[in-house]
Amino acid sequence: MENFFINIYNLFVDGSLLQDLIDEGLIMSLTPSAFFITLFCAISFYYFINSVRFCKKRHWLITMLISAIIVFIVNILTCFSMAGREILRDPSNPPAGFLFDQGDSVFFMFSLQMFLLACFYFAIFSIIVKWWSTNCRKTPF
Repeated sequence: MENFFINIYNLFVDGSLLQDLIDEGLIMSLTPSAFFITLFCAISFYYFINSVRFCKKRHWLITMLISAIIVFIVNILTCFSMAGREILRDPSNPPAGFLFDQGDSVFFMFSLQMFLLACFYFAIFSIIVKWWSTNCRKTPF
């Protein structure tokens, strides 16, 4: 399963950051967290909020953005906290550098890409779970 996620991440993540994510075992924690955060937000919109007053496209977009922002924050904070740990890339060779030393822009771009992936997840989950909602089944399309 991890190889499947690695192949997906390989499409849009910088190679050195991807290798650091693999080395620290973060692929199998960041991907399900993005998946479940967006699933929870989609279920919340269609079943917990589920109001005639909030069944408009703009409310759906706001909920999607909230879930994507949460995913963005989780990913960028994870990268920054791993960079702050200053884990040696090769303990026997300190000049080799640290893991997660790519810089803020790489972390931002990775988190932005996960933001877009969360938006995609939310749209897919909306298509799947909206049919059993009593008030919001026609939102957003």
